[in-house]
Amino acid sequence: MRWLAGSAGVEIERPMAVVWGFLTDLENMPDWLQEVSEPALTPVSPAGVAQSLGEGSTFTSQYTYAGRTQRVDYVVAAFERLRVYAVASRCG
Repeated sequence: MRWLAGSAGVEIERPMAVVWGFLTDLENMPDWLQEVSEPALTPVSPAGVAQSLGEGSTFTSQYTYAGRTQRVDYVVAAFERLRVYAVASRCG
């Protein structure tokens, strides 16, 4: 199995809490990952109530690459407010 890892850095002249809030709001994901659309937390109850974003939570999105779109399932691998936000894809 091949692993793919990526990272990027940019300096943003805004308070850390504002930047953190933007990056961890799934509705903003397509604004910083162009290939992603329709991100949504995974419902965890029969009533369809979504969980909150944190370590271990799951979500999905559509991902378009080379003209093909597929669903991707993610898990939040690490989450420390204002410090760490790591996401891993589980399939897709």
